[in-house]
Amino acid sequence: FDWFKGHGACSDLKAALGGIDLSRFGGAKYFMCGECNRPTSEDYHEHMRKKHKGQAPSSQAPDALSMQQVLQIADGTRYPAITVYTLESPVFLESNKSMREWKQNPAPFRPWKDFAYLLDFELRQMDPFIGHTYRAVDFHVSTGLYRSGSVVTWNQPLSASTDPRACREFLSVKGGAGTGPTGTIF
Repeated sequence: FDWFKGHGACSDLKAALGGIDLSRFGGAKYFMCGECNRPTSEDYHEHMRKKHKGQAPSSQAPDALSMQQVLQIADGTRYPAITVYTLESPVFLESNKSMREWKQNPAPFRPWKDFAYLLDFELRQMDPFIGHTYRAVDFHVSTGLYRSGSVVTWNQPLSASTDPRACREFLSVKGGAGTGPTGTIF
């Protein structure tokens, strides 16, 4: 992969991500839910009300998500870089952006390069999957952009589900009463 030409192997996720400050990337909007043991960008009080009925939320929202908290979740997992990549956090958003734009703007990719290397390595270790998967985005994609049955290559890893119903949560809800989710499901 051109990303990794001349790149020495990095085998430590903590070394790859430890120097990245999530607050630089909107990390303040994320927090670690102590009940779910996962990060989220949902409003704290709304999250506690919806997901943890009966739990009395603190009147004060928890501190902003830190990279240390993200790394603790991945510690001891089989695929730690994939675990971090799939969390709802700025890591996914910012590393994806840097991977998408690395040719046009290589500087933002540099701090993510070791993480991208580990992620690529772990993805190649996984068993292949053959079958139908579904992905959703919260905006409309022109029908002429992707032909049905065509192969699409994106410049960064993507998440997908074998259950098309899982895509609904990634669609946006706009408008008033009676308006359903909008976006595109691939």
